[in-house]
Amino acid sequence: MDVLKIIKRIEQRLIELNMTKAEFYKKSGISSASLCQWKSGKYVPSEKKLNAAAAVLGVSYEYLIDDKPMDIMLARIIELIGAKHGAAQELVRAIGCPKNAVTDWKAGRSRSYKEYAPQIADYYGVSLDWLSGLTDERTTKKAPSEDEAEGDRIAMLRKRLEALSEEDLDKLIAMMDVLGM
Repeated sequence: MDVLKIIKRIEQRLIELNMTKAEFYKKSGISSASLCQWKSGKYVPSEKKLNAAAAVLGVSYEYLIDDKPMDIMLARIIELIGAKHGAAQELVRAIGCPKNAVTDWKAGRSRSYKEYAPQIADYYGVSLDWLSGLTDERTTKKAPSEDEAEGDRIAMLRKRLEALSEEDLDKLIAMMDVLGM
């Protein structure tokens, strides 16, 4: 475990999130003294502390300790879950995956999130393409509801009627009478 790389990733993420170190210390429960001791090599951070840091920073434990960049889908899932207490368990219940799934995803022990991607996208109202990193467009353009479509058709009909001359309007009314409308 390269502690200096971990600290560098923490500091880089703080910049990306526009989060102060004081906010980070408070939210993660990691003291500034601990970070200094990690830097000096006096102590190696525990898995518990690194998981706390990862949760606050919206990244996976694996991302903090690995040289590999984080999978964009996992990064976006973690972003969607956020740091709200209980949010991961709400997601797990909603999509029907194992109780510790999110913890396992963040720790790099499982990539099963890929199997649940459609349900995760639905739960958060984002597009599967965005979740997969194929687009930066977060949501899909949803099809209009039946009421919206009907309203659009009525508006279009009204517009066409308003454009008719008096003579054409009389012809239309006569045709409608013939059709029994």
